[in-house]
Amino acid sequence: MPIAFRRDATHRFCLKADEQRPDEERVYIKARFLTYAEREQVYAKLIEANKKETSDADSVRLLWEALGIGVIGPDGAKTPDGRDVPCTLEGVKMVLSASELWELATEYPNAVSLGEADLKKSASSTQESAKGAE
Repeated sequence: MPIAFRRDATHRFCLKADEQRPDEERVYIKARFLTYAEREQVYAKLIEANKKETSDADSVRLLWEALGIGVIGPDGAKTPDGRDVPCTLEGVKMVLSASELWELATEYPNAVSLGEADLKKSASSTQESAKGAE
């Protein structure tokens, strides 16, 4: 079964802007793997959201629709007072700024694709190691 069909298959990543921060300061996002058609839907919604003739309200709606295709939520995030942030789209609102939301929307399709490639590489190397041990 293709990995994008498995709703339980997810990838954890942080925004590129957070990669230079210490691990404990990063906000990690959990997203599911996307089919190519879903990836196209994400980008189509973002393109529409960025058109001059699109109202601000419609842009925000399209942004959330694009995020809703594959983003699950922040993974292991805490509020400043130490409470757990829910791993939902509502949780994303609690930990990211408006500009970071747009950054997330444009980055997550590539992040999950790279995660899928890494997963396949590690599975392949594990299979190669198993063959060599025979």
